[in-house]
Amino acid sequence: MKHDSTSYRAFWKKRSDIFLKASRNPAIVSRAVQAVSRSTVDARLNGGTPLDFTQALIEAYLRDFHERFAGGRSAEAVGPIRKAIRRMLARVPGLSTEALWDVLKENPPRGWRFLENRAGKYIEGPKPGQNTDYRSFANACTKERKRLKITG
Repeated sequence: MKHDSTSYRAFWKKRSDIFLKASRNPAIVSRAVQAVSRSTVDARLNGGTPLDFTQALIEAYLRDFHERFAGGRSAEAVGPIRKAIRRMLARVPGLSTEALWDVLKENPPRGWRFLENRAGKYIEGPKPGQNTDYRSFANACTKERKRLKITG
């Protein structure tokens, strides 16, 4: 198998950049020192090799980065189908799930198609894998009714 030397260089440059950024942050350095000391004790008690400081610093930096930026979307963020359900229930709170299906089938969110055939009722999204079956649609309707405090 042939390896591209530019990918190795890119990897080591990225690793070096992360190390330099991490070494400027005292909280990350402290976390890395703690990880190394725990690893050293563990290696002495159980055998093995303790964690290298460079590796510990990079892992601490990446963990910190993940904690700050990879929180996911907010609880209020929803997809286009759920957003359409939310809008319709806000306008007409008494709509049944079947009526919501019919209304949204007539005017679906852009790129989405409401289908009924021998496979059943389902929604096809604009991208592969974005399909929603009728049961999931009904569950989304129920969740939105609860969110809007609409009683049956």
